[in-house]
Amino acid sequence: MRRRRQGELRQPPGSFRDDFVEAEELVERLLDKDRTIDLLEAGCGYHTYFRFKRRLHTTGVDVSEDALRAHPNLDAWAVADLENFDIGSDRFDAALCWNVLEHLDRPERALANIHRALRPTAVLVLGLPNVLSIKGMTAKLTPHRFHVWFYRVAGWSGSGPHEEAPYPTKLKLGLRRRALVNHLQSTGWDVRYVREYESRLQKGLRYRIGLTGWKWAVVRALCRIASLAAIDATHTDTIIVARKR
Repeated sequence: MRRRRQGELRQPPGSFRDDFVEAEELVERLLDKDRTIDLLEAGCGYHTYFRFKRRLHTTGVDVSEDALRAHPNLDAWAVADLENFDIGSDRFDAALCWNVLEHLDRPERALANIHRALRPTAVLVLGLPNVLSIKGMTAKLTPHRFHVWFYRVAGWSGSGPHEEAPYPTKLKLGLRRRALVNHLQSTGWDVRYVREYESRLQKGLRYRIGLTGWKWAVVRALCRIASLAAIDATHTDTIIVARKR
């Protein structure tokens, strides 16, 4: 058995991809197997974080031209704001909107634009922070300059080929899991899958400072008591898969 060397950082087990496997398998079953999939990456950023297992023709929409030009998987792109840009009608078989809605003033408008852009029975994949988590409430209540500082200290900004400082976070309370699912159901979506999970980011930070085992159990219990069970310490993020009616 390999022993951890003195001073070596502890790492959480598994891969960040483990959290997405069920959702990826469901999307695979829902998509048409006989042709190339027209995918809309709504707020694509620099990378694609969700894996599709078939041929794609990918169109990216983002406010950052630098991100669009650097993204390795786009066949077409547009510099635009999802809340106001007319993406078109009945153009796409699937849409991926990953870590985007929390940055918008009117996420419901972006969702309406995405809905209009998808063909009937098309699939939507959403990834976003859990508003009612320690991570979510910290992101919502702290100023943007704190987020920029934290990214720099953690080595997540400017450490790669592109400067990827965080966008300002709005994280509207309407993005709470139950509220968001109800909104989707009432605006033409059939919600097929919802899962909350602890992000690799939080897991990594916990392991780096030794906040595991009984120590983490105590933090979770204190958080639950102090917030009257409103705040979830563990489940930092949410994945939703829905289908257009």
